[in-house]
Amino acid sequence: MGINKLKFSMLEMEVESSDYLLIDHGFVKDIKEHARKVFDSYEDPDFDDLHFPKNGAAGMFLYFQKNQVTECNIFYVKDTLRRNIHRRAHEEMHALHISGNLGLLQQRLDERKLDIRLMECDDFYACTPKMTDLVANIGSLYALDIKGEDLSTVDIDSCPKYLKKPMMMYQMALSLRDSPK
Repeated sequence: MGINKLKFSMLEMEVESSDYLLIDHGFVKDIKEHARKVFDSYEDPDFDDLHFPKNGAAGMFLYFQKNQVTECNIFYVKDTLRRNIHRRAHEEMHALHISGNLGLLQQRLDERKLDIRLMECDDFYACTPKMTDLVANIGSLYALDIKGEDLSTVDIDSCPKYLKKPMMMYQMALSLRDSPK
């Protein structure tokens, strides 16, 4: 078993692991159709249409065991630059999280003096899907932030429902950091 480099481009992070592999399929035309192909490539019969939201998905993270390595597959639909960063970073965060490297994002948030605590959800498998998505969305906001987006000016009401809570948390951390002491 060799050492794999997991490169999280949107998050600007890289880790080494002998237990995990990141496979970034890039942009795809149809999430459901590509997910079916990924399941087929692993000869996994558990593909189920019920796992897909009725309004479709904009990105996906799937993981499979192969030769004692957890292979993390990510893919997403192309959109505007901002949404592309968000979607890819969101899926990268799931892979970072499952590989046991959530502390790396926590360290980066701390370095930026952003008071957002994620380590209570360090164990990916013990977190609820809602919590893993919250963590992934915080990571996607971090990616937008480091790429120069001014998140402090985003109107919360303009955010989709799934992004309201993480955006409020991120904006609160920005305002606390930037307020005169």
